[in-house]
Amino acid sequence: MLVLSAALACSLNTPSPFTSNATFAESPAMTPTPAQAFAPGLASPGAGLAKLKSYRANLIVDFEGTRNGQPAKGRLESLTEVTREPAALHQYLKVETTLTQTEIISGVSEFYRVADKVYVKKGDTGQWFTFTDGVVSPADLGFLAPDRLIVLPITTSQPPQSELLEDQKVQRYSFTEHDLADPNIIFERAEGDLWLAQPDDYLAQYVISATLRIVIPDPKVHFFDQGRLKLRYTLTGINDALTIAPPIDAFAESEVLNNLPRLPDAQIVSVFPTFIEYTSAITPISAALFYRDELTAQGWTENQADVFNEKARLAYSKDDEALTVLINPADERNKIKVLLDLK
Repeated sequence: MLVLSAALACSLNTPSPFTSNATFAESPAMTPTPAQAFAPGLASPGAGLAKLKSYRANLIVDFEGTRNGQPAKGRLESLTEVTREPAALHQYLKVETTLTQTEIISGVSEFYRVADKVYVKKGDTGQWFTFTDGVVSPADLGFLAPDRLIVLPITTSQPPQSELLEDQKVQRYSFTEHDLADPNIIFERAEGDLWLAQPDDYLAQYVISATLRIVIPDPKVHFFDQGRLKLRYTLTGINDALTIAPPIDAFAESEVLNNLPRLPDAQIVSVFPTFIEYTSAITPISAALFYRDELTAQGWTENQADVFNEKARLAYSKDDEALTVLINPADERNKIKVLLDLK
């Protein structure tokens, strides 16, 4: 009887799972494990290159899409060579495209800087132009900068793999559109890899195949508004004994544009097949007087001379050629911009 009573009491004190006032112990909340991220740690495609004594950077880009509603297709090939001792730089750029209205010049363009002497040619119809400047870069004169086309992932969802690339120890990072972020580009689909050289941490190779849309176009690399792109960048000739020297044609002195007078402190900002643009820290009136004297001494006939306090327009002719000199205020304070346009 006592046993039965005790058992009955226990049963009365134990909540039934079928009653409305039953209580249950809550299961602990399941929190998802955050995905692990792996950071290549590259600030830019050119990071670490300053440590190298010499190198060659090869870039090939194939693209197809639309620009301003018109079909756009083509290929770009670029070779950049650099040596530190002696200081020299060479960039070769070949552009094949169906684009007609673009800031990108079709054909082959080249830039050499050896010590403080610059040799530049734009497009197949351009002639070599030379001037003295120890710091001007190809990008300053409108050439493509490979950095503008390479979008690096800040992090990747896949861990890097240790490999050998041309006998160089590298870390290979694979990425997709989810790993890429750029304020000017929307990546709809992308697959790519980058190879980070060890232990110096410079970009040894980069490949990508992507479908994308351009939000804010960069004039110097505006191939299309939307479309497909394949890009391959490879660094070779690391610390090799490279020789950089312009071709014999670059030393020709017969080119008219190259022989036009320039102010002593001229800083070249643009060079194209038929015109030169530069800045100078001189007044517009002084610049106009300089050109009226120098061009007359070279045998040019003055056809027009409109000179004002802040600007001037001069027109000359010689043989079968016509020259226009435009002098305007520059963006920089207390400087002018001079345009020499030869037709």
